[in-house]
Amino acid sequence: MLRTGAPRHDVPERFGNWTTLTSRLRHWTARGMRLE
Repeated sequence: MLRTGAPRHDVPERFGNWTTLTSRLRHWTARGMRLE
């Protein structure tokens, strides 16, 4: 999603609210987790 520039609002419903996903992503990246 980050590499393609896809809007965060376009995530499938099964992943939950996009604001929650954004919050989790920021938390993970702040801790140094790589998303590949």
